[in-house]
Amino acid sequence: MRYNDFYKAVKESLKKFSNGCGTFKGKEKYPHILRIQQGEKKEDVIRNYNLLECCKPLCFLLKGKCHQYAHHLNSSQLMCYNFFRPLIDEKGYASEKLISILKAMGINIDSSNNSQCVFEYEQNSGGWEQEGRRKTNFDFYVKSGETEVFFEIKYTEQGFGKAKKDKAHKDKYDKFYKAKISECPAIADAINKYDDYFINNYQIIRNVIRVTNENKYVVFVYDENNKIVRSQLKKFVKDNIVQYKDNIIGVSWQYIVNKLEPKHQKQFRKKYLSYSCTK
Repeated sequence: MRYNDFYKAVKESLKKFSNGCGTFKGKEKYPHILRIQQGEKKEDVIRNYNLLECCKPLCFLLKGKCHQYAHHLNSSQLMCYNFFRPLIDEKGYASEKLISILKAMGINIDSSNNSQCVFEYEQNSGGWEQEGRRKTNFDFYVKSGETEVFFEIKYTEQGFGKAKKDKAHKDKYDKFYKAKISECPAIADAINKYDDYFINNYQIIRNVIRVTNENKYVVFVYDENNKIVRSQLKKFVKDNIVQYKDNIIGVSWQYIVNKLEPKHQKQFRKKYLSYSCTK
């Protein structure tokens, strides 16, 4: 399936969950964007229309953290939330079901009393607090015992994020990323330079440099029909990862959705994976 066919099929499928056509940047209207009427709070619209039914009764753990486009029905942030929220308890501890799903991905993890699950996680210790004002936000994060798992979530995005080739990013590379890449045994030394390759693979690199030992994992979750994301990740890992390859995991929604409880699985499939395209 070509990317454009995939993207159109997803948007067409999501129309049935819409509350009406919302606007993009105040201009064109689209049925896959939720309508926010005068007097309504954006977060309330998101909670009413962009959550699975099994998530609605649960404490909303994205309060004050919703992305700019979280009211888009194809929001990967809300997709992430709808998948993982029923798998953690009110204290933020990982359920046994979540632990079993992580193990099925190949992650060496066991449940512990201090297990921690966080949406929109920022790493603020061990030198990572120096990443600057715009730190890397992980869509989801799990820590249990010594094991840490960082999640980057994709759905209809056209590839991974790039950086602007400007002075700000050059300074950030010189002051922070150059040292962090050098400290990361997973990444080949050849990648550690500020050039077009670094710029074009900026988001992947920001994620992968977290894999500094055998207890740290980065998981990229994507739709199996989003061939741009899938191929970009596969090529990057093949060309640049020299150690801890098993700790950098690419997995499809179509695979991990099978691990959910039946009710949760049915709702998630219906919303996100029921699109169809004959091309």
